[in-house]
Amino acid sequence: MNSKLTYYLTSVALGALIGACGDSSGESTATDVTTTTDASTSQASTTAGPTTTDDSSNPPTTSDGSGTNPTTDSTTDTTSDPVCGDGVVEGDEACDDAGESAACNDDCTLAACGDGVVNASAGEACDDGNDDNTDACLDSCVDASCGDGYVWTRAEACDDGDDIDDNECSNSCALPSCGDGIVQMGEDCDDANDDDTDDCLSSCLSASCGDGFVQAGVEDCDDGSETDLCDADCTAVVCGDGVVNQTAGEVCDDGGESMTCDDDCTPAECGDMVVNQAAGEDCDDGNTDNTDACVDGCAAASCGDGFVQNGVEECDDGNNVDNDLCANDCALNLEMCQNGADLLSTAPSGQAVVCDDPNNQTCEQDIVTLCPIGWHLCSQLEHHNRNDGW
Repeated sequence: MNSKLTYYLTSVALGALIGACGDSSGESTATDVTTTTDASTSQASTTAGPTTTDDSSNPPTTSDGSGTNPTTDSTTDTTSDPVCGDGVVEGDEACDDAGESAACNDDCTLAACGDGVVNASAGEACDDGNDDNTDACLDSCVDASCGDGYVWTRAEACDDGDDIDDNECSNSCALPSCGDGIVQMGEDCDDANDDDTDDCLSSCLSASCGDGFVQAGVEDCDDGSETDLCDADCTAVVCGDGVVNQTAGEVCDDGGESMTCDDDCTPAECGDMVVNQAAGEDCDDGNTDNTDACVDGCAAASCGDGFVQNGVEECDDGNNVDNDLCANDCALNLEMCQNGADLLSTAPSGQAVVCDDPNNQTCEQDIVTLCPIGWHLCSQLEHHNRNDGW
């Protein structure tokens, strides 16, 4: 092929290409090619049409305003904006799985914890785009919860990440406090109420006698210490309860009468006017008169005790000799009144002597003077003639 023909074909092809890339109105310029028949020289004269404007550096804006580059369909020679979610990665899309997937967000960005997009398919419960573990969303894209080991400042007082309920942080992420229903270190109990009449006080101490609170069904009273109305064992004061309450005036309390304690909670003592049979008392009139019904030693008066009981006994010599001056029934051993001699009298020596008074005169220190004048009582004792200084 000669050089002229080759040049001609090349010029025609170039003109066609320029026509295909015409201006924005779609118009193309004609190319005039002038050839000479001169074999040594050739001249091609090309006249170009109007120049088109290249605006490829400013891609059209998509319908959602994202500025994604448009795409051109080569088969239809048409341009359209990329659509996120159509399953085709186009324009500025990093991915497009036709919806949310574990690897691709529903905005066609790659799924990553911390990107601010919650991707449930990737296992994210939240995604606040920060690494702050004191808010509602952890940096692992998990909702904050009690027990995760991070203190959620708006909802938790503590979070030790364990399941031990009685240490320095409870399983509800609260600091230990009396009344929270959890027995913590330093607490005897914790029933989560402020009732001080049950077995656990509002101070989280076990109820006990002396705490000042009456435990219902257990204590009669509780004044915090012994008072005249409340014993130290938190029972009401009663003499005979076996609890000595000095504040109430008790000196002793043996739970009843004993050898050392009267039943009025005073010490047993003859003469205190309290008859204490456990201490061996028959009576206790509180005096030292031995002519009444109660003699020394708080014993009941009786014949033979050596004390003449007024109105009851004629004599009481305290012995069991029946034929002396005083019989064993505490009556005088005397015969009827007689007129004459042989009157028995008692000398200062204690010896019985015969008063021989034939003149019917009264002897000195007669035993009795109950007979009429000139009459005397005679004893059945043996008469002894004895000068005893009378």
